[in-house]
Amino acid sequence: MAKRVLLHLAAIGITAAWGSLTVPGCTIRFGPGTGDETDHGTPGTADGDESGGTATEGEPEEPATEEDPTEQPFEGIDPEELALASAKASLATYYFAGTVDALGIDPATLDEATWRQLMEQYMPLAEAEAEQWLSTMDPSTLPLVKNEPRWECKEQWSCAYVAKCWNPPYVNLNHNCWVNDCGDARCRACPDWFPDFFKNLVMHSWCSYVCVEPVAYGKVVAVGAGGVSALGRAPIPPFCMEPPPL
Repeated sequence: MAKRVLLHLAAIGITAAWGSLTVPGCTIRFGPGTGDETDHGTPGTADGDESGGTATEGEPEEPATEEDPTEQPFEGIDPEELALASAKASLATYYFAGTVDALGIDPATLDEATWRQLMEQYMPLAEAEAEQWLSTMDPSTLPLVKNEPRWECKEQWSCAYVAKCWNPPYVNLNHNCWVNDCGDARCRACPDWFPDFFKNLVMHSWCSYVCVEPVAYGKVVAVGAGGVSALGRAPIPPFCMEPPPL
């Protein structure tokens, strides 16, 4: 119960800080920390290969490009739809990060296959919590989101700029998932006197995504929850969910 209350309070904190989504260079932070500027490539690969490929179930096609700061993939999307999608992605991802943090998992056992198992098990709960929270809110009160991804999420938290869904049915969609939010995934229940190293034993950062059609911008097809593992700073491929209805 205490963990549940703590995560709900964190959701309140995200909502209260939502205005930062419209300010360049700002991120929602939940504790001190420094970002890792190392290029870890695209989620779903070990070496950051950007050459692309054919998507199969459980093995997403790699994005055609890792970075294009001139892109505005959210352009043409209804502002209220984009705000809702961004909110669901951020809340569900943060809730998942808090859940995994509380499991006491040995980080040495967390390879990509294990991360995917954890997401399949716990993301439905995280999604339900996010949807329940959003159902209590007036969508018109959510601040507008910029038309471009949050490019700073890579420099600050090692998030991939663009990724692909790995879980069905979204893996078969023609889409690109662009990072919309990010933050510190440090242990929320750890005392302040704990060394920083022990506060990030499982996840280094959480990274959420809004997924759109790569050519015909203007349609949100999914929202995604991903991140970066604390051990080795390996990318955690995004688990995708249905975007919230208007």
